[in-house]
Amino acid sequence: MQIHYYEVPGCDFVIHEGKPVIIAPSGTAEASLREQGFQQDKNGKWYKFLNEKEYHDVMIGYPDNDVTFTDKDYPPQYAPCPEEKSKDKFSNSPIVLSIVFLILIIGAIALPANFEWMGIWSSGLWIAGLLLIVFFRVKYPANPLGTALMIIYLVLVLMIVSILILVMVQLGTLFLNFLTCNWSAC
Repeated sequence: MQIHYYEVPGCDFVIHEGKPVIIAPSGTAEASLREQGFQQDKNGKWYKFLNEKEYHDVMIGYPDNDVTFTDKDYPPQYAPCPEEKSKDKFSNSPIVLSIVFLILIIGAIALPANFEWMGIWSSGLWIAGLLLIVFFRVKYPANPLGTALMIIYLVLVLMIVSILILVMVQLGTLFLNFLTCNWSAC
């Protein structure tokens, strides 16, 4: 599918971070691209976020037909260029979040639960780890590190739950054996 965006023919349509984007073909005149509202990324590619009406028109023809834009009655873009966002001081946030998550989970596993307050701390660390991984997956959904950590968390939780179930079954069996035991034979 090709999109012919006014004076920029042959654009490709993609979805970037959940927003519709068209990418201009290489070799297009820079003046024409700037006039049509395209922006250049760090790699030298020119792109433009589509507004809702433009996106709707593209989806009508998607994926079989080419789409041609000819009149200028479209409202302005609804999404800013990702490169225009200010570079915040937390650019390594996924790595920091994953390190904090691992510290929480290792602390929850290593903390002995034989005292009442230790069990409360351990449970609190598990809950904090769960909340942190949910926040991580919401804030950075495409990050593979977050996916891997979530899978690790789920595997650990499933292992602990299955161990608890096995212990409960064994204790139940022991209790039934104790109740059915002949006092003189025990």
